[in-house]
Amino acid sequence: DTPGTASSVDFFKSRTSAPAKPQANDVLGALNFHGFDGSGATDKSAIMYVKADTNHGDTTTDTSGRIEFWTTPDGSNTPAERMVIKSDGKVGIGESTPTHALDVNGDVNVGSNSYMVLSDNQIGITSGDLTLDVNGNVEINADGGTVSIKDDTESLVTITNSGLSFNDATEIDVS
Repeated sequence: DTPGTASSVDFFKSRTSAPAKPQANDVLGALNFHGFDGSGATDKSAIMYVKADTNHGDTTTDTSGRIEFWTTPDGSNTPAERMVIKSDGKVGIGESTPTHALDVNGDVNVGSNSYMVLSDNQIGITSGDLTLDVNGNVEINADGGTVSIKDDTESLVTITNSGLSFNDATEIDVS
């Protein structure tokens, strides 16, 4: 008995016609989970696909793959892709073509007493509003830089290590 040896299930894929090597999006293996729906059908409830992420064999070691997780929504019998892990390690949740380490299409909830840490970068919002709804303090640390509050491109308030300044058109109401 060798400690490093374990049972395994292997899936192999080749094509019977040219090109014999798996091509991009070929299913290399799948695990299907079915549920009886009461009408005699056993539709798929969930699927885990392993697919070729690119054409195999472009080099002697080129066998890129991705893993897709599909589930069937309540009231439906059609599975939908929910998450993918691409050959470059990028993960998409609700996003089938992630371009970052983690791309999420939808809301992200970070539970109570939890933190979301963003390091060495910035928060970028490509459309919509940034809303902070907190029951406590909000700290913005510009680390010697400038904090600006803008209306479109016009700066209304600027905060620097020298102080606070307002645009001439800014109306300040101190009650």
